Amino acid sequence: MGITVRTVTNGQRLVTKTGDGRDLVVMSGTAHANFKGIGGSFERDDFYVNIGPVWRQIDDVASMAALAAWFNKGNAVNAGAAVDRCGWQGEAVGELDERIRLTVKLAVSDSDGWLYRFSYTATAIGILSPNQFGGPTDFS
Repeated sequence: MGITVRTVTNGQRLVTKTGDGRDLVVMSGTAHANFKGIGGSFERDDFYVNIGPVWRQIDDVASMAALAAWFNKGNAVNAGAAVDRCGWQGEAVGELDERIRLTVKLAVSDSDGWLYRFSYTATAIGILSPNQFGGPTDFS
């Protein structure tokens, strides 16, 4: 199914140039998932978060995600939470431009278990677009 993350806090971004003139961008933040378990086995879903600046060309991205906050309201019955996987793809935002879209597979178990937030970091290399703009999906 997949869920698009709408809220990211504490977004950070560091931009520099490499020796060959390409752009190197390090991004991090905390994404709000609000993912509820439904029983004693793991419920899994993909969470998508668009991060960072607009790129003309993305050469590669090293991404990682980890649990930031999870909670079990009542008695723990097979309670647990996990980040199973973190990957990336380019998400088109114009004819020539794209953004980095992280795909984070989360898992939570227990009928009153919640995975509230996950943190991410991503380091990207490529060529930034001259068409930079901010907005609600401009997460660092």
